[in-house]
Amino acid sequence: MKKFKTLFIALLVLVTAVVATTILVGCNKVKTVYNDIAQEEDEEYALGVAHSSTTLLNQLNEFLASDGVLEFITTSIAFHTDLDNIDYSKAPIKASVLNDNTGATITMVTEATFAPYEYVLNSGDSQVNGVAGSDVDLMIKFCETYNYKLRVKQMDFDTIPTEVGTDKSGLMVAAAGLSVTEDRKKSISFSTPYTTTVQAIVSLEENNYKTLDELVGKTVAAQNGTTGEKLIKEYNEGKATDKQIIIKPFPAVTNAFLELKQFGVDALVIDSLVAKSLVVKG
Repeated sequence: MKKFKTLFIALLVLVTAVVATTILVGCNKVKTVYNDIAQEEDEEYALGVAHSSTTLLNQLNEFLASDGVLEFITTSIAFHTDLDNIDYSKAPIKASVLNDNTGATITMVTEATFAPYEYVLNSGDSQVNGVAGSDVDLMIKFCETYNYKLRVKQMDFDTIPTEVGTDKSGLMVAAAGLSVTEDRKKSISFSTPYTTTVQAIVSLEENNYKTLDELVGKTVAAQNGTTGEKLIKEYNEGKATDKQIIIKPFPAVTNAFLELKQFGVDALVIDSLVAKSLVVKG
């Protein structure tokens, strides 16, 4: 009888382990979708510098007005959107073009969980200090044009305007998929916008949420300091508690997306191209 009990317990443990593994594996295979949110006007993304960095701001604006630059940005964004199928040998630009530059070092300040604009890539000629993406490509091309060297500094997204706004070197640029807002203008000066975007809802395929109204009473993830978080807060303003969306903030988009796939939140609100990149990557 003891032998039978021991065998039964061992079998139970094995079955439990298999079930647990299946759940964990299944979590990674959860299908997600995204839907753009109808907005009155598109958001504008721009580069940011300290108010005192007028020379750098003028160079950035001159560069963004140059022939072919906006087309280069569009190509770069498209290149970095589907991370599972990228051929880096065909990258729009490579960091090695800066090898012979002799000028000062520009510091690009960013938060690298925001593909296709910036994401972690620890090796290869498409990254600088472990970060790649369309904003990195943009800064490489800018530095190539003005004979600068380039380094990338990562930090929490919501601290970037303050970090760059207090820069005294005149050589620091916020390049982080940064929407132009009146609040951020208090800390930094924005360049000419270089692309536009809208916000989107990422949800499980079976839910397929399309509007903010459908998210009332549900727990929705948003990255700290992003326009997605701001959009939800504005939606909630003046509404009774039972008519509001419950916000669950995260320091990084990747953490928020993982929480969605593990059923910890009902949806995620984030930039449309970032949403597309997350859903494609799974």
